[in-house]
Amino acid sequence: MCEFGVYTKDHQELILHLQKHGITTIAMESTGSYWQTLFNALQQAGFEVLLVAGSQTKNVKAAKLM
Repeated sequence: MCEFGVYTKDHQELILHLQKHGITTIAMESTGSYWQTLFNALQQAGFEVLLVAGSQTKNVKAAKLM
């Protein structure tokens, strides 16, 4: 599993990682205060970003990066 931090440089590393692996759509939860900056960075990088409730991602069997 990969882990990324919450700062702008960390977001850029995550974006490069996602692009390298051909990811185009991301589902994320709106928890805490850190999600907004990441959400915006992902959208600006061209990803389709879906903001979902935690119950919608809890049992997803796809790869989770964060």
